[in-house]
Amino acid sequence: MTEDGTGRVQLRHQPFASAEKLRDVVADTYRQLKQRRVDIQRKMSLYLANRDTEFILFKPMKVTFLYLLIV
Repeated sequence: MTEDGTGRVQLRHQPFASAEKLRDVVADTYRQLKQRRVDIQRKMSLYLANRDTEFILFKPMKVTFLYLLIV
């Protein structure tokens, strides 16, 4: 039985959900995104001929990623 008596294991008690592991995963994901950003944009430009349209589509993602990294 677990702490809450329901038989469910809380996520925060899982080894993979520790602050250190999450920090490592986020840092690795951020590093990979930075490395692949140019390639992703290049591939997207095959589908989007207008750079303004591409910017408009990427901006919400960029803002969200930056917000998540700062918070």
